[in-house]
Amino acid sequence: MKNALIYGILIFASFACKKQEPTQPINTDSNQKSVGCATCPSTFFSFETATTYTTICDDFTDLTNWPSANFEEEQLVGYSQEETEPIIVGAGGNCAVNSGEEGFYIFGPLNFAFDGNEQEVRFNIYGIYVQYSEMAFSVNGSAIEYMDAEFPIVLDGITIELDTSITDISAFWENSHLTFTGVINEITIIGFESGITELCVTKPVETPLIDNTGPVHFEPFLGYSGEELGLFPTKKTPYGYYGTEGINLSVDFSAFLAYAPTKLSFVHAYLEGESNLINAQLPNTPLIVTIPDSLNYYLNPYGYDVTVFHQPDGVLWTDIESEPIAGAIVDSILITGENIYQIKLGAYLQNSELRSVCSYYEK
Repeated sequence: MKNALIYGILIFASFACKKQEPTQPINTDSNQKSVGCATCPSTFFSFETATTYTTICDDFTDLTNWPSANFEEEQLVGYSQEETEPIIVGAGGNCAVNSGEEGFYIFGPLNFAFDGNEQEVRFNIYGIYVQYSEMAFSVNGSAIEYMDAEFPIVLDGITIELDTSITDISAFWENSHLTFTGVINEITIIGFESGITELCVTKPVETPLIDNTGPVHFEPFLGYSGEELGLFPTKKTPYGYYGTEGINLSVDFSAFLAYAPTKLSFVHAYLEGESNLINAQLPNTPLIVTIPDSLNYYLNPYGYDVTVFHQPDGVLWTDIESEPIAGAIVDSILITGENIYQIKLGAYLQNSELRSVCSYYEK
């Protein structure tokens, strides 16, 4: 209890910032103009993530998505994994799609592309066991391995397993699951009077665990017509948050400061061509949806002054560990008023960063 009280006093002291003269601005070496006070919820408020798994399956026997057709070498059969990754017949190969036999009936190589991330890839294949010595595969450009080998096999960090215990699709064909686990860019299946009926890809997904009840929390970002464009970021950065959707950071300064800020710093870093749409809500104002250059127009009638610094040669952070991306556009926004004790500030994060939502007090 004593340690917790001491920790609480230290935390409060670090945020109870009253300065008459600005110190060096936060992140000034990366083209951010700021108000010179390190009371930045966007730097100390973090979130944890939980790892979940998502599975995408392609049913190659589905005639709606895979109508009957025949493909020769170098031809594109189609796209798997929600239409993102190409499937191409390799040199000397042939692929008959739902033409007599179910799914892909292949002779020779059939090349499947993947996104290069850690994942589990499972093929549902069919053939005749005595011909597995003629059927083969390679992964990430490895040497060819035949399917009558002893499993599991490990190739350059990729684990391959063959399960022959699954139910056969017919009295003639014998089914197996051929599974690859690891960082995968490409897999080639080499058929011999054999086929593939299904491809399933399972990937880990980090999902933020968000507490929307505390004095600092995330709320939905709204578009011009009031539609929700996002709720939480993807990654923490050194000075804020990176994401691919919108986020609003809601802050109640009265919960941890001994004063009501009179200035705020609000920074949005993004790449050329991406959105600079922002949300802003201060005491006694509605939620405003606009771009930085128009913010003063909307806030001035409520007693606030807004200055926007536009930097075309800034940097963009995407997480804590990586080096920032150069050549980003940085909109640094200073808001001045009285008793700015509650705020909601956010950005439409299209591969961009909301950072340094900071407060400052002047007597």
